[in-house]
Amino acid sequence: MGPFNFFQSNPKAAGPYSGGTGKSMEDAIKISATSSVSGIQAEYAYVEMQCGRRDFDWTLELQTLLEPEGPDGKHYDLLRVKLKDGTLRDFYFDISSFFGAY
Repeated sequence: MGPFNFFQSNPKAAGPYSGGTGKSMEDAIKISATSSVSGIQAEYAYVEMQCGRRDFDWTLELQTLLEPEGPDGKHYDLLRVKLKDGTLRDFYFDISSFFGAY
C-alpha cells in the first residue's frame, strides 16, 4: 500500500478547514489536525482542491514556517505555488492545532 493521500481519501475534505481564505496571515485557513503528518497532508489537499493536481497544474515554490505573530502566539505555514500559467499564489495556514505534534 502506498502513502496515505488525504485528498484522494477525502475528496470534499471540508472537515479540517475553517477560518479565512488563506490569502494573508490575518485571513489564514485554520487546519484542525492531531499530528503534523495529517496537518501537512491537509494543507496540500487544500491546495489541490483549489489549484488542481500537484506537479501538473501547479508546483510548490516555497513552504515555510512563519514566526508567531502577536500575543496569540499562533503558528502559521505559508505555501507558495506556481500555477501552470506562471502565476504565483500564496496560501497561509494556521497550524497551531498540530504544530509540534508528531
